[in-house]
Amino acid sequence: LFHALYEARGAGPGAAGAADVYTVQIELALEGGLDADRLAGAAQALIARHASLRAGFAHEQLGRPVQVIAARALAPWRLIDLTPQDDGGRERSLAGLRADERAARFDLSRAPLLRFALVRLDAQHHRLLVTHHHLLMDGWSWPVLVGELLQLYAHGGDASALPPVPPYRAYLAHIAGLD
Repeated sequence: LFHALYEARGAGPGAAGAADVYTVQIELALEGGLDADRLAGAAQALIARHASLRAGFAHEQLGRPVQVIAARALAPWRLIDLTPQDDGGRERSLAGLRADERAARFDLSRAPLLRFALVRLDAQHHRLLVTHHHLLMDGWSWPVLVGELLQLYAHGGDASALPPVPPYRAYLAHIAGLD
């Protein structure tokens, strides 16, 4: 949080207006028929399922930053259709979308610090750009996130097919008890 805020003020090496170096993005290549609304519902169910994905960080005019877990948060979702473009145009547009998503800074005080952009290349080929702030999760969390997203998609957003989520409060209590 300190480093992200430091750079956002233009004091750090990234300077204000530059992309936040703590913005992380993965891209999933999805092949075959795809129901975009169902995938958006799965993304929303994922955020509803995990309290940690609804985290924001209050810091202004506080003695120390506080992590705030929102009771509810909407999954930021965009659907971009590139099917009218030729192959070269699609590739250029996709590259621009990747860069735009990475460059768009998160308001660290507002949950969620995660967003989704589904890019339709043609009826059988899509790219899902999932962009988040590193404050939200690390690279070890990606396999869990992607696995659950795909399972939620397969089950129409029904989380009952997944194992129960350990309470985030228990994890925070564990961390607070460490030296």
